[in-house]
Formats: sequence, C-alpha cells, structure tokens
Amino acid sequence: MPACSSSPSTCSSSGCTTPAGGFAAGLVAGTGLVLRRLAGGPWELGEAAPVPPGVLLGAGLSLAAGYGLAGVVVADEFLAGTVWRFPEGPFGHIEVPTSLILEVGIALIVIGLVLDVLRTLGAEQRPAPPAPASGTDREDAR
Repeated sequence: MPACSSSPSTCSSSGCTTPAGGFAAGLVAGTGLVLRRLAGGPWELGEAAPVPPGVLLGAGLSLAAGYGLAGVVVADEFLAGTVWRFPEGPFGHIEVPTSLILEVGIALIVIGLVLDVLRTLGAEQRPAPPAPASGTDREDAR
C-alpha cells in the first residue's frame, strides 16, 4: 500500500511537463483503493478513504475550474499558466508550475470517481439480519 500512496504524487508532479499526469496519478491511487477493497473486504475501504466521494469530486472540479478561470482573469486565456519560482532555500531552487493545481484537481476527480464506483458496487455492505428464532415463523404459527 505504501507504493500505491506515494506513486500518485510522483505521477502528478511529472504531469507538469508531460500530459495526463493527474489522470495517471488518479488511476494509480484508485488502483490502490481497489486492491485494498479486494484484500481487506467491504469495511476496509471505509477506513482507507473516510472522505465521501462527492467531496473529492467537488474539490477536484473546483480546483480544475478555478485554475481555468484564473487564467482567464490573469492572462485573458483559459488555462493559462505560469511558473512560480522560489529562491534558494532548504531544498535549493524550486520551480512549481501552476498547472500542478490542474493536475491535482484531475487526480481528485478520478480518485473520487473510483471511490464512488467501489462504494456503489457494495463496498459498505451491511451484515444480513439474523434469522428469526424457530417457532416464530409464519408457517409455524398456522
């Protein structure tokens, strides 16, 4: 599971220079959730992802749409981006492209969708109610 939780951040950050990094990050994290569901049973998914899928979908859509609209406001172009440059610090010179916001938004959308599908297909099943005690069945009462 540690590999499935650290790989999406690598995929998402590489998406700044290559296309579809956020989508790949979402798929890797979603695969980790599927594997945890298969290995741990129906209740394990609730512990692995306590956030409702709608929250992830909404947050991802808000980030992606906000990034696009910010480009319109700042540069009069939809999805326009720039690079934030941070001077020398404890980690050296750091450049962060603003497209990382879009990639994180897309990753959250994909993870939320996978989580929603898993929960819809029975990830949080309830145990069956106990059978009625003998002598209380309708057939016995007749």
